[in-house]
Amino acid sequence: MFASTKKELLGLEIVPLNEPRILREVNNASVLDVNFLDEARAEWLVNHSFFPRLATLDGKVAGVIIVLSETAGFDSDYYRWYVARYKNFVYIDRVVVAAWARGLGVATELYRHVEQMAEEKSFAIAAEVYSDPPNIPSLNFHRKLGYQEVGTQFCEAEGKTVCKFMKCVERAETIGGGAISESAHTPGR
Repeated sequence: MFASTKKELLGLEIVPLNEPRILREVNNASVLDVNFLDEARAEWLVNHSFFPRLATLDGKVAGVIIVLSETAGFDSDYYRWYVARYKNFVYIDRVVVAAWARGLGVATELYRHVEQMAEEKSFAIAAEVYSDPPNIPSLNFHRKLGYQEVGTQFCEAEGKTVCKFMKCVERAETIGGGAISESAHTPGR
């Protein structure tokens, strides 16, 4: 199911994320790659996440991942793009790795945990990555892990385009009876 090319990271632990403060700190240290989180939004994400996880490496916070169910009711146009097209999926809202831990396999391990959960529950996995301007490392990461491109979405408020990805797309039910792969224009997140 999941092949890793890196050695197992000794000292890496993946545990449930229960503290919005940790999500905010890790997230907001990487605002060039992800959107800023205020306290209320971080709290909502942790409390409504289907699968919130924290990665620690040798006791230090190394990364976080927030996964929402299709029924979370998240007020994000990026999320709603999937909800309008698919059923039976989980949505990776964000994965953020601390700068000092990048390139060590932390994101790969966080994704491995999500993929194990999705396999057990027979869910597809949805995620998006900035494609204009491009986040090349993240685009390559998702493609390497076997995520398929299923569309694009422009966010006028951010002036950015995202590439829509899914893994195990065959587990998702399409709404309207057909595969959806067209682009969508979105006024704001």
